[in-house]
Amino acid sequence: KNIFLITQTQNPSLTKKISNPSQMQAGQRRRFVGGNWKCNNTIAQSKELVETVINKLEFSNDKCDVIISPVFIQIPAVQSVLTNTNVQISA
Repeated sequence: KNIFLITQTQNPSLTKKISNPSQMQAGQRRRFVGGNWKCNNTIAQSKELVETVINKLEFSNDKCDVIISPVFIQIPAVQSVLTNTNVQISA
């Protein structure tokens, strides 16, 4: 699995590349949904959230990126239970 560092910026070169740019028309914006879990969950709670909610998400990843942001030290634990390949992890 990949880990992406997402920054708040208007510069498209600093954000994740679109997997298939030909699917988007010029000027069309790609949506992204992010969940910031910082300081809100224990490791067990983060793993449970991934197993019971995140892994069951269904969406069209050619139109939207879904990114979760657990506490940095929880990333390996979250990665170990994340099976939804359309969801990415950021720090």
